[in-house]
Amino acid sequence: LKPLRHGDEYCIAPVCTLVEPGRAVIGYRAWTPGSLAPIAVGQTVHYAVDTKTFERSQMPDDLAGALRALADLG
Repeated sequence: LKPLRHGDEYCIAPVCTLVEPGRAVIGYRAWTPGSLAPIAVGQTVHYAVDTKTFERSQMPDDLAGALRALADLG
């Protein structure tokens, strides 16, 4: 891993690492063009919620399917 400076070019690829009925974990890898060595890695956790109650809920099937496809590509 290494720091970036303002103006540096870099690439980011998302990788879905977990898809459950109500949440998904998406990891990220960053690298500079011409190198496969990572400069940064991270992850975010996304929860599905009911928009009226803000209670956790199941995510829509089409979204879960798209995230599973992303996981298959990773």
